[in-house]
Amino acid sequence: MVSFFNRVWWSAAGDPENFSAPDAGSFDVINGAGGITGLASLGELFFIFQEKCHTIYQYQPGDNPLAFIKTVWHGCNSHRTIVEIEGSLFYLSDVGEIRVTNGSSDVSLSDKIKPLANKIINGRTVKNYYDDAPNTMPCAFYDKYYNAYRLFYAGTSTYNDKCLSYFLDKGVFTTASGTFVMDIMPTFGYDAYIGMYGNSNASGITNYLVPNYADTSKVGTIDLGWISSGDVKKQIQVKNIEIWFHAETGSIEADNCDTIITVTAYIDPETNTALGTYTDTLAYNATADNLQKKRIRIDATGDYVRLVITDSGTMANYSIDRIIVDADQINSPR
Repeated sequence: MVSFFNRVWWSAAGDPENFSAPDAGSFDVINGAGGITGLASLGELFFIFQEKCHTIYQYQPGDNPLAFIKTVWHGCNSHRTIVEIEGSLFYLSDVGEIRVTNGSSDVSLSDKIKPLANKIINGRTVKNYYDDAPNTMPCAFYDKYYNAYRLFYAGTSTYNDKCLSYFLDKGVFTTASGTFVMDIMPTFGYDAYIGMYGNSNASGITNYLVPNYADTSKVGTIDLGWISSGDVKKQIQVKNIEIWFHAETGSIEADNCDTIITVTAYIDPETNTALGTYTDTLAYNATADNLQKKRIRIDATGDYVRLVITDSGTMANYSIDRIIVDADQINSPR
């Protein structure tokens, strides 16, 4: 059987398995732009994505159902990243940009976050995805609850263990590793958002759904990832971080107050140099396992802000319920 990686076929009208009828047909897409990597439609528009470009057609009656409109030289090397959201197509381009097109315009959403977006493709091609590392093909979906485009990719790993989220209402990007995902709550104030974390587990820091209280010395880390505005005129300002936690029922307050929480802030994804550290001690309830809150004040402003939480202590008898990041988008001084 001969394979045509750059040929589009259509079947006979009303007979989707008949490709030899007079009204069936085919044509080849642009030579030299790579094979076909994805197909999508918006109303009467039909998009054919190749590795180095995509071509837009319009449906028409007759023997040839596709009328050529134009070719746009932004390709896509993973069909799994093409997602329709609110009348537009979001996709990951062949150079690692998150782009959005409606047929008449095609723009990059990730110009502002190039230090983060540059790590998505990591030099991989379509051939790599199919031949060498099939578990690293990027994929995406539309999170209707948070109105977000969620992109999952591998970075340097052998599977998709990272997430880049773009929140349409706020125009804000967040990154995450493993199961730690930051979500923006659009109902929280004006130009502000909350990061919620769950279903996660790190040595020494456990999610409340699966508590693992232990009077042993251990250190845990939660990397909350990067936060960045998609608006070049905006910066991110983190003001507070709230840690909601449960203490073990019956813990003796005098014996179990040695857990120190440290929050480290970063503002440069290129150097990853720490801006500063902020520490506090968790206070336990001595008689009951109830929900408690610890607020740590943070002073971190930049085009990018990353927060990493670590704990230390010999009796870390608590589990995380949620972590809330209180931040704003503010006007950039530039």
